[in-house]
Amino acid sequence: MIGKKGSIHLIIKKMICIGILTILIVSSTIGLFKVIEFIDMVKASENELDIDGDGRPDEFERDFNLNWDPESPDSNDIEWTFLVYVCGDDAPAGDPSGSNLFEYWEFIERLSWVGCTDNINIVVQFDGSDVLWGETPDRHWDKMRNNHLIVDPIPTSTRRFLVGTDSAQQWDPDTWNGSGDRMKDDILSSLWDVTDWPSGDPRVHNETDDNGNPNWEANMADPNTLFEFVDWGMDTFPSDHYCLYIRSHGLGVEGFGYDYRPNNNNTTTELDVITLPEMNTLSSLFDSVEKRLDLVNLYSCFMGNLEFGFKFLEFSDYHLASENWMVSSGNQDDDTLSTLESNPDWDPQRLAQEFIDDLEYWTSDGIENPPFNVLDWTPQFGNISMTYSVLNASHMTQDLFDNITSFNKNLSGGLSGAQSSWYNTSMWCAVNVSSDRYPDDTTYPRLQIDYYYFLNYWGYQSQDPPVPDQFFSNIRTSARQIMSVLWNSNPANRLIEYEKHCVNLTKTRGIAIYFPDYVKENIYDIRLHNTPMDWLYWWHVIEDCIRLGLLPSPR
Repeated sequence: MIGKKGSIHLIIKKMICIGILTILIVSSTIGLFKVIEFIDMVKASENELDIDGDGRPDEFERDFNLNWDPESPDSNDIEWTFLVYVCGDDAPAGDPSGSNLFEYWEFIERLSWVGCTDNINIVVQFDGSDVLWGETPDRHWDKMRNNHLIVDPIPTSTRRFLVGTDSAQQWDPDTWNGSGDRMKDDILSSLWDVTDWPSGDPRVHNETDDNGNPNWEANMADPNTLFEFVDWGMDTFPSDHYCLYIRSHGLGVEGFGYDYRPNNNNTTTELDVITLPEMNTLSSLFDSVEKRLDLVNLYSCFMGNLEFGFKFLEFSDYHLASENWMVSSGNQDDDTLSTLESNPDWDPQRLAQEFIDDLEYWTSDGIENPPFNVLDWTPQFGNISMTYSVLNASHMTQDLFDNITSFNKNLSGGLSGAQSSWYNTSMWCAVNVSSDRYPDDTTYPRLQIDYYYFLNYWGYQSQDPPVPDQFFSNIRTSARQIMSVLWNSNPANRLIEYEKHCVNLTKTRGIAIYFPDYVKENIYDIRLHNTPMDWLYWWHVIEDCIRLGLLPSPR
């Protein structure tokens, strides 16, 4: 009996051992399968891996010889992220006249001469229109590296990409031809597709084309689109500093960010821009996520005005813009970025100054500048229009707003009453001495005048005819107070911290205000024909200009 029990126990032990062995074998097999599966997953998603946590795919960093170190994430700290917003869908469908698309691609190529580095991220949202120029890179996104979303995109699809380094550093406008082969090879092969549109996002114009393929055609003139790009970029590509670089046409106080949108007729498009009221939406969006930019470089014509400048400073520490034409292509910025790579600890103020200095250098030497800037080929532009300034948000004080309010109210007070006899002539003189910025230009309306010379007239110049002191003292005082903040003799206390302009522009000091040209022309008529100003039907426009909402809530 005892022997039988021993046999039973032995059998049970053997069964247990066999079971354990079976479990171990099965577990090992499953583990092996999981390891194999993991390896396959890693290989399949290699483009997506970001072990060092800097937002850039590891394969991208290895491809472009960046200092990728998965063992030491802290060593991969990025100093600057440039969020480049390129509005290339900037002319009516089928009409290439006025489009900057060619210039924008040159700009991207020049960025690739520096590319992402150990200290710099360059991430672009590009919206182009391939119908303008025929075979342009817009139709060949599949030549980009990591192009995993769309094999054959429709022409106007909007893309996001990192800019890698193109060591060849070649750009020749003569290679622009029907095939676009040079464009595909030299530019697109240096770019890394990171297109990432939220599903169902209302900011996206069309999510699919007629064949059901993803489209991602964004409306770049929607403030939500701009914000979503910046918000996504700041989250995806972390760094110590962030610069928003906007490339677009500009209409001064009427807006920027050209995007021609399809209307009810499929063969035509209509212009959309980001307007001044829409800047309130943009500011609110930044407030909602408690994010702030270090620098905005708004590379668009006529955007260096007080109205838009104040709105940008609500969510950016520094704002860089021109109150006149932007006549060079901006493709000198590879010099700026190369210098920044050598000085990664630069603060936003120093970087803004470098942008201005480089632009001034490339537009003032009087020769065709490499890389064959488009507008170097157009003699009538020359270098007459270069003007650029940077504003510092820390000097947007309540006192400044109060003085602007006082100045506007007192100017409005001269619209009628005893003062009107001298006021009409004074206003004409003030406007006349504040604008020489558009010599021989009949293409665009003059919507802005220089603020410095307008204030200087009211604050310092003698008045003819004599101005009643009891009325004029408040105007004079507030004008001087505004000037003391915007152009303080101490740069550390100056809202306009740095400004340069071509010698031809003698009445340009860094910032403009809204004052439409047709009003100015009628003021000339008043001077010539002695017409009572208050009889003219358009005078309410002047009053609206004076009382225009220049006063966002101070920070």
